[in-house]
Amino acid sequence: MLNELKPLLKTVIGSYPVNGLTGLDAIKNAVERQLKAGVELLSDGQTRKDMITYFTDHIPGFTVKDNRCKITDKITPPEESPILQDLIYARSLLKKDTFIKAIITGPVTLIASSKIDKSSPYKGFLDQKLYVDLGEALKKEVELLLKSGAVFLQIDEPFYSVGVPIELGKIAIKIITENVKTPVGLHVCGNIKKVFSKLITIQGVDVLSLEFAASPDNFTVINKRDLEKHGKILGVGCVNTQNNTVETVNYIKQILEKASSIIGSNYFLVHPDCGLRVLSPESAYAKLVNMVEAANSLLLK
Repeated sequence: MLNELKPLLKTVIGSYPVNGLTGLDAIKNAVERQLKAGVELLSDGQTRKDMITYFTDHIPGFTVKDNRCKITDKITPPEESPILQDLIYARSLLKKDTFIKAIITGPVTLIASSKIDKSSPYKGFLDQKLYVDLGEALKKEVELLLKSGAVFLQIDEPFYSVGVPIELGKIAIKIITENVKTPVGLHVCGNIKKVFSKLITIQGVDVLSLEFAASPDNFTVINKRDLEKHGKILGVGCVNTQNNTVETVNYIKQILEKASSIIGSNYFLVHPDCGLRVLSPESAYAKLVNMVEAANSLLLK
């Protein structure tokens, strides 16, 4: 399946500004903006909620109150996912040669963003059973979401770059991806210099999507040998998602050219550093437009 990924495939990490819209209107706006910019592997915009309550609001074992999450009981697989209908609708808006991805927030980030209540059966944040149970729950979530026709699964773990228990996360990811037939991407934002050696060995992951616009030092640990040894394709974050300044096409192209020189080919994914939700609608769209133009200009060389 990975052999079918085209060179410099243009994608997004996930979230898009809602611009005051809700429901299907927000999804339609996010998809149409991505399509107009020239993105090929799209998201539904993740417009429903934030990346934590997006999942904890329907996975049994979590309790959400005032947008704060607690683990209050044994975590078990959900019977259904409200996100499925969002993805089905987003896919209905696609044009020829464009595709939709399913995105889940990873187990480490969900756990680290929640409080463990005394009523739960878990001993603490390092309880391996907690990661196994959440892995099984997210495995079911993925099974549901892939019924939308999504051709790619992305797991978001922004906490991986700040010293969380990656080894426990590996256990959960192995469970989640056990039966997944589509390519699987792992997105980690921030500086990954200290954890790259662990990220590269995670089983069940085909694509490592990393941040390079805001964290150019990440290039110092990326190398072709390790990527090939562990069967990983790189995802290159090439526009900064922390501010509204729109990078020039030439600036983005330089980042992509650096990635190409390290990898020795153009077989990598192109995307923003992270989600675009915090940006103004104008900046988010302009960044995507320039990103696509930069990637296309590199393809023509």
